Amino acid sequence: MMGRLRTQNTGKIAIVTGASRGIGAAVAERLASDGFAVVINYSGDVVPAEALARKIEGKGRRAMTAKADVSDARAVRGMFDAAEVAFGGVDVLVNNAGIMMLSSIADTDDATLERQVNVNLKGTFNALREAAKRLRDGGRIINFSSSVVGLLAADLRRLCRHQGSGRGVDQHPGQGGCAAAPSASTPWRPVQLRPTCSLLASRRKSSTGSRSLPHSNGSVSRKT
Repeated sequence: MMGRLRTQNTGKIAIVTGASRGIGAAVAERLASDGFAVVINYSGDVVPAEALARKIEGKGRRAMTAKADVSDARAVRGMFDAAEVAFGGVDVLVNNAGIMMLSSIADTDDATLERQVNVNLKGTFNALREAAKRLRDGGRIINFSSSVVGLLAADLRRLCRHQGSGRGVDQHPGQGGCAAAPSASTPWRPVQLRPTCSLLASRRKSSTGSRSLPHSNGSVSRKT
């Protein structure tokens, strides 16, 4: 259930990584419709990011674009800096950015593996660390992971390894992840995420014998 649409200005600010297209763009647009000012993060082509920002602003909402490769900790800090300058602070982080460069294990070179780990695992951590320091009281962190962690196809195992690590961060609060307390006065604790982007497609075989992949699933941590 998506919940009832809210149209008031919440005064809250959300950063959505990998938000220029796909699930990230849908999340950014929905948050904007619910009254959030949104920071649309992208790392490559600015055109779709700017188009989404203009679309949101055309509906009377607030949006900005922020180019940052999440695997670069300095770039992530700069993205938070830009959000604070433009909007005065950050209340929500949606960790959505991720890449999938498919090949068999035997054909995967070191550069391909390193790039995926840097974006999907290190990039998630970079954003989590910055958010743990800078989100305002009552903030939220939402982490998206790929549901291919449940599949064991040979060309997905290395992806599952580090995507699964992200899920482990959420599932083990207090052990160095986003659910750990950044300070004694502002603890993080996990809360349930409504299954808006949960497993919307089952693992099934098509007429060609290939399996369709479910959509992403996510988890939330709350700053109290």
